[in-house]
Amino acid sequence: MPFGFGVRIMPGVRIKASTRGIGLGIGPRAARLDVGTRGVGVSTGVGPFWAATGTGRRRTRRRPTQRSLAAYERELKRVQHEQQIAEAAKKEQQLISVHLEGFPPAQPQQAPEPEPVDRHAVLKDFTKQAVRDTPWYKFSERRAAKEKAIQQAEEAIQKEERHRADAQAEEQARLDESWRKLLSNDPKTVLASLEEAFEDNQAPAAPINCEGDEATLMMLYESPDLVPDRKPALTPTGKPTLHKRSKTERNTFYAFSLASNVLATVKETFAVAPAIDRVAVIVVRKEEQPQRPRPVLSSLYYGRFERSRFQHLGWTQIDPLEEIVNTLDALMLRKGRTAEVAPLNLSNTPDLAAVLRDAAEALGCEPNTNPANSG
Repeated sequence: MPFGFGVRIMPGVRIKASTRGIGLGIGPRAARLDVGTRGVGVSTGVGPFWAATGTGRRRTRRRPTQRSLAAYERELKRVQHEQQIAEAAKKEQQLISVHLEGFPPAQPQQAPEPEPVDRHAVLKDFTKQAVRDTPWYKFSERRAAKEKAIQQAEEAIQKEERHRADAQAEEQARLDESWRKLLSNDPKTVLASLEEAFEDNQAPAAPINCEGDEATLMMLYESPDLVPDRKPALTPTGKPTLHKRSKTERNTFYAFSLASNVLATVKETFAVAPAIDRVAVIVVRKEEQPQRPRPVLSSLYYGRFERSRFQHLGWTQIDPLEEIVNTLDALMLRKGRTAEVAPLNLSNTPDLAAVLRDAAEALGCEPNTNPANSG
């Protein structure tokens, strides 16, 4: 604690001198404010002598921290690694949770109310036209012309209102008829509604038939390459990391993802077409093969689903893969020790083979109805 001595030069003002410099003291001796080269302080004392204590903190300079290039590179790698883990987890979730999406059920549509006629604009236009060729000083003629214009404008407004009401009624009749056809499973109406609904699907799908209360769909699914090679995992110490998938894990994940998309497509069909009670789904895959001039189209899955069962499914608890293999007439081949999803042999199902041939022709592919490796 620094000490010093001071001398009063006038009431309330003292000058102090010490080895650290000259300072000025202002105020009564019991609580004096000291200002000097060392900053600001407070002094106390009795008689001509006093003692002072500094109140400010001594500033010290800190040398800037120098981070090495290696430290920055380690931090960058850590951030990139975390981003890779997050992206892998997000992609996984997108591939296997499609069936959890909700689809609002179709409802009868209402034609929008007619837009009101702008009466002010119509009156203004008729009035302006009526007095256009009449000089301003011919007051009586202009007044008569305006009265006639008002009457004509009112007639025009009523005519336009009737026209708009008729247009709304026609649109409502069209919507009612479309709803009636949808409820009666009119094939053209059902197929058109499903086509529109499937436009934004993660796995492309198309309705190919509607007969009675059953619709048949075809879903095009990608190859197993869509499955990420690495999966989110934890190190022995509990830190997030990525582990390489085994062939079995990859094939199982692929089958699960296919099943999730099948269920989502069926769920959407039941929502869009309220009178359809059964949905048949054919899943196909398009693949390039070096030994063939055109891509090959193979069938991976076939199954039929009933609305009554779908209405009671607990979507967050079900196993999508178990659900699609246990449905009506299910066909799915998982081959070998790694459970690979393999093309189906359609030799004993001529109807499915015919559908596959038609689809292959439309897509510019060769149909693979009897794969040699299907067993």
